[in-house]
Amino acid sequence: MVTSHDALREILQDAPGSIRDLADEAGLAHTTLLRAESGARSLTPKTIKAVVAALRKWSERCASLADTLEAAETKEVEPND
Repeated sequence: MVTSHDALREILQDAPGSIRDLADEAGLAHTTLLRAESGARSLTPKTIKAVVAALRKWSERCASLADTLEAAETKEVEPND
């Protein structure tokens, strides 16, 4: 069974930004995430919801950026009429 601490450790390792970036996006102090990652602080439901929301916001932003680049590339390869 994966605990919330285990999941947080994986997220912090694989996230596209730093711990500070994620904490800022979530409206948290970066030390909150550092202490939660180490197990020195428990993860509250409020903290988990904030991190989840921040990750979802990043995901949406990245998808939008990818769509923009893909659309621009498509327009560049279309033949001129």
